[in-house]
Amino acid sequence: MKRILILHMHGIGDWLFFTPVIAGIRKTYPGAIVEVATGLPGTARFISQYKDVKIISTVNIREGLLPAAITIARTARERYDCLMITAGMRYLKQELFTAVQRRTKVRVGLLPAGRRTTSLTHWAEYGNGVHKVEDNWKLARLIGITDDSFGDPWYPTSSAELTASGLLIHPGCDAANSFRRWPAEYFIQIAVMAVQKGGRVGILFGPDEISLLPAFRSALGESVEYIVPSSIEQLAPAIETYKVFLNSDSGPGHIAAALGLRVFSIFGPADYVYTRPFSKHATVLRLPEHQQPMCMPCVRPGGLYGCGERPCLINLAPQAVWEQLSEALD
Repeated sequence: MKRILILHMHGIGDWLFFTPVIAGIRKTYPGAIVEVATGLPGTARFISQYKDVKIISTVNIREGLLPAAITIARTARERYDCLMITAGMRYLKQELFTAVQRRTKVRVGLLPAGRRTTSLTHWAEYGNGVHKVEDNWKLARLIGITDDSFGDPWYPTSSAELTASGLLIHPGCDAANSFRRWPAEYFIQIAVMAVQKGGRVGILFGPDEISLLPAFRSALGESVEYIVPSSIEQLAPAIETYKVFLNSDSGPGHIAAALGLRVFSIFGPADYVYTRPFSKHATVLRLPEHQQPMCMPCVRPGGLYGCGERPCLINLAPQAVWEQLSEALD
C-alpha cells in the first residue's frame, strides 16, 4: 500500500489508542503516505505532532453531521489504496463517510454484532469486553499487519532525559463530557493530603476546566504548582516532568499513560474496560462492584449516558482514592 487515508472523528485519547496501528503501518508499509481527516480541531492540533502522518482535513463534528460529510466528501477526489475508520465511530456515520470513498479499493472498519455494510470491503466486529486498542488491532490485521508489529499507545517525545517527580492532578475533562468529572472539591482534598505528605504537587488546567482554578487557588494557595499550558503542544512536556498522574477519564490521562507515568484514572459512567488508559502503569479507580448504582452500566434512551446526580462518582470518597494513590508517592 502506498497511500492510506484514516478517518478519525474522536478525541485525543482515541487517537492515542490508534497509534499502535500507525506503528504497525510504518513497519509493514514503510514507504506509505498516511493522511488523516479529523473531526475535532483540538485533536487535529495534537495529531499534527506526529510526523508519521499528515492532516489533510479538519472539521468540527459537534457542529453537525452534514458539514462534516461535505468536508469528508472532498477527499473522494483523491485516490487512496486504503481507507481506515478508527474504532468508536457510530454505525450510521461510518456508513455515510465511507460511502463517498468507493473509489478506494480497500475500506476497513468495525461493525456492531449482526450489522452488515455496503460501504466497507473488510470489517470485523466490535469485541465485547476488550479495550479500544484491541479493536484497532483488528483493523490492522485486516490490512495485513501482523501481531508482532503491535505495541502500546505512544507519543513522539524528545530524546532528552528528564528527572520526573511528584504528583500532577488534572481535575477536568472535555466540557462536553463534564458528567465524567469527579467533584473538584474531592480533588482539592487529595491535593491537601499530598501537600501534607510532602513532595511536589501540581494542578493541570486546560481550557475546559480553567474556571476551576480560583477554587483551587483559594483552597491551596501557593502550596502547589498551577500548570496552564497555552497550547496543546505544551501539554505533554508539562506532564512528563511528573511521576504520578491523577485524573478523571480525560485526554491528558491517556497522554500521561503514553509517556510512562504512573496513572490513576477515576471512572464513573464511562466504560472503563473499553476506554481506560492502556498501560501496565495505569490503575482505574471506581466504586467496587457491590457499591455500583443500579443504573450501571450507564445508558439512557438514545444511547446517551451521564446524569447530573453522578452517584457512581460522588460516592467514591477521597480517602478511598488516597489510600491507593499515596503508595505510589512513597
